[in-house]
Amino acid sequence: MAKKTVKKQSAKQQAINKAYAKERNRVKTFVRRAEKRGYSFPESMIPTIPKRKTEASIRKLKRLTKDVLYSKATYGGEHTYGEIV
Repeated sequence: MAKKTVKKQSAKQQAINKAYAKERNRVKTFVRRAEKRGYSFPESMIPTIPKRKTEASIRKLKRLTKDVLYSKATYGGEHTYGEIV
């Protein structure tokens, strides 16, 4: 069988991948913590990982601040006995 050659990523692309993973983990962590407090988020809140990560995709993740995420969430906490408010 022929050997497969693996393309090495440039330093810039490695930095972009690392920054994308960091921002995505930030959003996922926020969603997990908020769900423990009674908030529920739509499944499409956390975007899927694109094949090619760009600086623009990182900017989109940075725009998902806590205010934006809370506005898209629904709350069903202890005081409402699980009903969505």
